[in-house]
Amino acid sequence: RSQWHLLVPRPTTRSISAIPIAMRLSAGLLAIVAADIHANHPQIHTTVLHRFPGEHSIKRMEVTSHGSLMQRGKSISPQRRHWLSAMAERSALVSERQFTTLKRHKQARSQAQRKSSVSVEDDDEAPHATLSLQNLRDSEYVGPIRVGSAPGTSFAETDFQEVNVVFDTGSTNLWIASTLCQQRSCRSRHQYDPSQSATYVEDSEGNYLDVHFGTGELKGYLAQDQFHVGPLTVQNQTFAMIEEEVGDVFKVIPFEGILGLAFPSMSVNNVPPLLDNIISQQILQHNEVSFFFTKLPETASAIFFGGVDKRFYEAPIRLFPVVDQFYWTVTLDKLTVGEKVVNEVPGGLFSPAQKIDKLVVDTGTTFFTAPSTVIDSLLEQLPQSMPCQEVGKLPDITYTLVNAQGQKHDMVVPPAVYMVSDGASRVCEPAFMEIDVPEEHGPAFLLGEVFMRHYYTVFDRRDGQSAYVGFAKAKHDKDAMLELENGGVGSGTVNGHEHFTG
Repeated sequence: RSQWHLLVPRPTTRSISAIPIAMRLSAGLLAIVAADIHANHPQIHTTVLHRFPGEHSIKRMEVTSHGSLMQRGKSISPQRRHWLSAMAERSALVSERQFTTLKRHKQARSQAQRKSSVSVEDDDEAPHATLSLQNLRDSEYVGPIRVGSAPGTSFAETDFQEVNVVFDTGSTNLWIASTLCQQRSCRSRHQYDPSQSATYVEDSEGNYLDVHFGTGELKGYLAQDQFHVGPLTVQNQTFAMIEEEVGDVFKVIPFEGILGLAFPSMSVNNVPPLLDNIISQQILQHNEVSFFFTKLPETASAIFFGGVDKRFYEAPIRLFPVVDQFYWTVTLDKLTVGEKVVNEVPGGLFSPAQKIDKLVVDTGTTFFTAPSTVIDSLLEQLPQSMPCQEVGKLPDITYTLVNAQGQKHDMVVPPAVYMVSDGASRVCEPAFMEIDVPEEHGPAFLLGEVFMRHYYTVFDRRDGQSAYVGFAKAKHDKDAMLELENGGVGSGTVNGHEHFTG
């Protein structure tokens, strides 16, 4: 976890005024910090990407040598592919580093291949964009956006500077690697060059962002430029350009960008997030972002701006209102492991019983999470580890959610989804970690990418005032997935009207 600090005017000596906003660091880089340290730090999110030397693709820290077997264009033996496919049927695969971090947590408590595809369907002329995402060893999903415009040229695709980012519903601010950073670690990756953009605007107040990690620090100035998501152009978008990286960790783990999709209340210095600028500039007819995630060895994943693609889910999509517009938080009525209810904290001699009724949905988190008050009782219902071929004996986990009409709907997670392995040990463990959401927005459970590989997920901002999260069981249509892998969207309809609110 890292700590955000206040944007301050350009200083003579770069003193820092601490303001609480935190970002979550994915499993593998930093240890979970005691909740009281971040009691006043509402944002618990960070995403780290890693470039392997000699390649143009960005990778998560958790990508290991095993990950190279799964990269597009790499050779995988038929025997290995068959074994991985069989493993994927029984459990989700995560990286060796992630798997090791998960175990420790319980014991102690060439640029991403660009497969951007854009189309406006004949039967729905509403503007939208479909971007194929690259699955980095089942630990993160990244896709391309383009920044700026070249001086004296038309808006051709080659006029823009492309970076690969995580589309992250668990944070709000927009960070882009830039040429302002001249350190070796910075120059080793794709960078945005403000001098090569005709639409770059320097921040008039020289606002400066300083980000502290447990093992390092990031610094950078704010700026404005055009951002391009497929055919969608967002004008005057404020973002942070990385100028300085402090700490050896960034020599190993550089990243190209994070595009936050959470709410304005989380934004540092009240900078309008990109999604809110899309809404205010009326770029989309349907202010929705939806995700289709797959697990390896499947490689077709995508983000859809402006609607949903019915080829990738089984209707209907059930919508649940966001009850706290900071995270994407919905109401949880009940969480059960088999028949055991695990979202209730028993009362004590001087304290009443407590029901944990908040559920956060976060595309930048890999695992499921639970608050410290109930993680033990939840994990007591599951084995600490077991052979992957036996996970089918375990009970389902069910999240019972409440819609706008007060009706309850079950989101069932089978053991083949919530039990994970690194693909090497053939031993599976529950994909749960302990995280305490800041008090003013919690306590809450959290759903990450492991869950969203099973459920197609929609983040609906409507008119910018109300918001909903939608779920439908993901559908793995081979023809549609092949089109995504080949950079095409085919004939599927993307629209904003396939939802069911009852």
